[in-house]
Amino acid sequence: MDIQTSIDSRIQAGMERVSIAEFTHRWKAAGFRFDPSCTVTGTSRYITGKHAGETELHKTLYPVRIETGRSAYHYQTPDKVRQIVKQLRDSFFAVSGNRIIEV
Repeated sequence: MDIQTSIDSRIQAGMERVSIAEFTHRWKAAGFRFDPSCTVTGTSRYITGKHAGETELHKTLYPVRIETGRSAYHYQTPDKVRQIVKQLRDSFFAVSGNRIIEV
C-alpha cells in the first residue's frame, strides 16, 4: 500500500495527521516520553478489512511514563492511564518519509 493510501485510511477512520513535533508534544503533555531503544521500524500487514493482505511501512514508538519511568503498558499502570494511552494512540498519527509514525 502506498503512503498516501495509508494516510487517507487513517483520516477516514477519524484520526488526525500531525507533525512529528506535535506528535511528540501531545504525548509529552500527557506525561509520556518515548524509549528509543524500543523503537521498531518495519512493515505492517492488514489482516482484516478492505486492505486485508496489504502492507505498509511504519515506525512504532514505545511510550514510557515520565513520572515512573515504566512502560505505558506495564501491568501496574492504572486504568485511567491506559485509557489516556488508548485515546492518544487512536486519535492522531505522524508521517516521516514513507513511514507512518505510530504507538
